[in-house]
Amino acid sequence: MARYEHLKIYKDSYDALIVLNKLVVKFPKNFKYSMGQKMIDLNMEILKLIYKINNLSSPALRVFNLSKMLSKISELELYLRVLKDLNVISIKEYSMVA
Repeated sequence: MARYEHLKIYKDSYDALIVLNKLVVKFPKNFKYSMGQKMIDLNMEILKLIYKINNLSSPALRVFNLSKMLSKISELELYLRVLKDLNVISIKEYSMVA
């Protein structure tokens, strides 16, 4: 089994977290502490789930946690879309994270 650090999904999620942190700093105050922090927290949860899934041996638990992770990813995408539609982030910034 590959170590979680070598998985593409982990690397992509980690890179998205770095980009998100850089973007949130530039957000207006009313978005920085609400949506910005929630997105960072969601991304951290996704990274933790990747680690957890990679270390589970039970297929049923893996499927359950994969489902949880997909839900968190969808939630993060929703925040990103709203921010893009409100012109808080540009299309380029949106695509960097998505």
